[in-house]
Amino acid sequence: MLKIEALQVVVGIAAGLAITTVLILISLLFMSWIQNNRKKRQERFYAEWEPLLAEASLGSEQMPPLPSLRRRDYISFLLVWNRFQQNLRVESRWGLLQMATDLGMNQVAARMMKRRDETGKALAALTLGNLKDYTRWHLLQTMAERESGLCAQIAAGALAKIDPLRAAPILIPLFVERHEWPQTRVAAILGEMGSSIVSEPLVDAIRKAEEADIPRLLRYIPFIEPHAAVLLVRELLANRDNSEVIAACLIAVRYLEDHKSKDVVINLLDHPGWAVRVQAVNALGRLAGTGDVDHLSRMLSDSNWWVRYRSAQALVGLPFMDPKKLENIKEGQSDRYARDIMAQVIGEEGIGDSR
Repeated sequence: MLKIEALQVVVGIAAGLAITTVLILISLLFMSWIQNNRKKRQERFYAEWEPLLAEASLGSEQMPPLPSLRRRDYISFLLVWNRFQQNLRVESRWGLLQMATDLGMNQVAARMMKRRDETGKALAALTLGNLKDYTRWHLLQTMAERESGLCAQIAAGALAKIDPLRAAPILIPLFVERHEWPQTRVAAILGEMGSSIVSEPLVDAIRKAEEADIPRLLRYIPFIEPHAAVLLVRELLANRDNSEVIAACLIAVRYLEDHKSKDVVINLLDHPGWAVRVQAVNALGRLAGTGDVDHLSRMLSDSNWWVRYRSAQALVGLPFMDPKKLENIKEGQSDRYARDIMAQVIGEEGIGDSR
């Protein structure tokens, strides 16, 4: 009797496992069917709409009637519409703007801004920026200032697209405050607004910034008008003694090719911080004339390997140097480490007698 009961239990378990396996298999097949249908529907959508978007971007005066756009296809449309926006010149976007407006996408995007879905809100902000929808300014500003992550960054970019002049005093303080925002994203937004607009508020922000923030902010020197950038960097070099700030200023001097700062750069070759000395050597390599070779040559004996290496690279990179002069510099060094580093860099550059 016990054996029969045990057998029934085993059979019951086996049957349960079999049914569970069949149900799982059916679920997987159903999910696969749903995904395939969704993929095919999306492919049909793109095949229908991409030619229409392309024609709209050409500014055709006689556009064919637009097909109806279902609610479930809103996201797909906004994704492909924004992709077209990014790949076109400004003068080619009018037809796309008209198409999106006719389809009510400005209203759709505004509703999406109020959802909790982060991806949807980011797409909505991108859309409103490309539509240059001034009526949604407050929504975008609130998102840029109060949200975090990608949503805030996209909203900031949208403000820059809609009205760069009005956006600058809002966004520049955000760039100072938001340490976590990627430099590439901030640079793209600054580029969208243009140097003529961002130069003055950016210089003012750097002057007022905490010392810990200045090196990060000086990475945006390319978006400051050259004359203002040169004056700012000279001012910082004269008034700041933080090593990281000085090193960042030297990087800027090199970028700006400010020859009038060369004496300051030469003095900083003896700075106690090796990171400063590295950047001083790099800057002098860009500014040096024939009379500055001795300054770079003596840095080949620096106690820090990176300073020696960058000094050798600076010497080898001077436009008036030739293989014989470089060999004379190498052989003229009394310090073994100086000779070794020159030999290494000369070898790396493949410099020979045929140069």
